[in-house]
Amino acid sequence: MYIRPKRIRIDVPSYFDHPSQCHILATTPTRSPALWTQFLDGAEESYRRHDVTPALEISAIRDGGTTALFFAALDRTGTILGGVRVQG
Repeated sequence: MYIRPKRIRIDVPSYFDHPSQCHILATTPTRSPALWTQFLDGAEESYRRHDVTPALEISAIRDGGTTALFFAALDRTGTILGGVRVQG
């Protein structure tokens, strides 16, 4: 069954993944600061749940200076469900 994706305004490179029903996007902390904050909040919550919070080094990455790019999977409401950060 095909479900038409809800229109979410995304002004960075992205595509809609039909199997997961998510928007997959690539951006930078500078270009999308609110999304970067949401990304970090989710990462911190996940790392805390697995009791590995120190590995995230949140204070060192919060400003985004060491992040060249990050990818995020957004659901139909614009909430990040997962992602990955690229250093460099």
